[in-house]
Amino acid sequence: MAEFGRWHATSAAPALLDHHIAAGFFYPRWVPELMLGNGYPVFNYYAPATYYVAEALHLLGLGYYTALMMSFAIFVAVAGIGAYRLALDLFGRKQHDAAFVAGVAYMYAPYLLSNVFIRGAIAESVRRCSCRGSSGVCVG
Repeated sequence: MAEFGRWHATSAAPALLDHHIAAGFFYPRWVPELMLGNGYPVFNYYAPATYYVAEALHLLGLGYYTALMMSFAIFVAVAGIGAYRLALDLFGRKQHDAAFVAGVAYMYAPYLLSNVFIRGAIAESVRRCSCRGSSGVCVG
């Protein structure tokens, strides 16, 4: 097992989750490899289900980092599809071009991209996937 003491919890989480699943802990709450060996409850306080998507991609043969980045890409793409469908509901079913622009613009929104590339907030990226469902309650 590699040393994870200096890693950011989001970067190390897929490898740590894989390590603990291989050891028989399918929902590890305490990760003793983090915080210079003192441990940290990363899966206890931060939404762990999102890392299982990266774990599934890793089990398909991708590396840990690639699996994490692919899961981010999947979540951003699903968020764009949700924004597209919300725009169809708001603008009308015949406004496909406007809905497409809205979906692409949402995928390139600074806040969404900062969640991915700066903060590494995978759970918040998943939350953005449900754009249509939560916004549909507010606007319609």
